[in-house]
Amino acid sequence: MTDKAIITFVKNPVAGKVKTRLAKTIGDAKALEMYLALCKYTRETMLTVDCSRYVYYDQAIIQKDEWKTSEFEKQVQHPGNLGDRILHAFEDVLKHHSKVLIIGSDCPQIKQDHIDLAFDSLDETDLVIGPTLDGGYYLLGLKQSHPALFTAMPWSTAQVYGTTLERIFENDLSITELEKLSDVDVEDDLKYVEWL
Repeated sequence: MTDKAIITFVKNPVAGKVKTRLAKTIGDAKALEMYLALCKYTRETMLTVDCSRYVYYDQAIIQKDEWKTSEFEKQVQHPGNLGDRILHAFEDVLKHHSKVLIIGSDCPQIKQDHIDLAFDSLDETDLVIGPTLDGGYYLLGLKQSHPALFTAMPWSTAQVYGTTLERIFENDLSITELEKLSDVDVEDDLKYVEWL
């Protein structure tokens, strides 16, 4: 057990249920293949960092999969919208760790350096955030719960990052912003997957 922890959310890997916007142009089978490749990259990146690691499944825990129980604490996401689920995961993990990051499982550019910098930033500021090119974020780091960042948010829109910043400033919180990276939602985003 360390003072640092990373959370990632994953979907149970079922064709037609993952990367649905991507699947509209490349098909369900290829979208599932890409989703599994992104999860593998995320998992391997998380394993480079000296911290505790949590994976939250959207439906049910899969005991025997690539997320080995020797390396990841497995949980099921809380019911509700994305904000409810993220807030619950943060509050759960913050009971055991003083610095907690959540990262997306579909960011092909995130590296150990981003995660190390995020943890270090929490020594200086209340929060750390990594924006995505499409107006969301690929990383958020907290030292305590801030429900205002997750309540009544315009999830899955280009306004997520901007609205999050507004809430941060409204609550007089200090913030470190990381470099902007891409996540993979549509076929055009595949150009950012340099390791394919």
